[in-house]
Amino acid sequence: MKGLSRFTVSPKYTDILAILLNNNTGNNIFYQLVFNISFVSNPIHIKANTDYQCIGSFPQDGNLYNANIAIISNQNRPAIRAQVSFKYNMSTNEIEIMMSNQNFPSMLSFEKVERNRFCLNINHA
Repeated sequence: MKGLSRFTVSPKYTDILAILLNNNTGNNIFYQLVFNISFVSNPIHIKANTDYQCIGSFPQDGNLYNANIAIISNQNRPAIRAQVSFKYNMSTNEIEIMMSNQNFPSMLSFEKVERNRFCLNINHA
């Protein structure tokens, strides 16, 4: 289809949540994100420094959805654990992220790139 390699058809009144994982530590350790959110039945695995990964169809209902995050190192051990919450803002038609400092390690940072795309950065380990 002229350059289109992958596409997702999502139900009405949903938006696609997409996450990118960046390893900004400068080390040669391979990191992978295991992302588990309540509206997706199986955890999503995202390799660092690749492309955005579609997490799933995010309901446009204004409810808060909690996500558990585990960053796995090349030893297949959880190196970092965190929790975040996402919510669809019905006024702006965007997905928003909410983090608690007590549940989110300082070596990670989450930034909103577009209305439904987020980048998780590993800044130092």
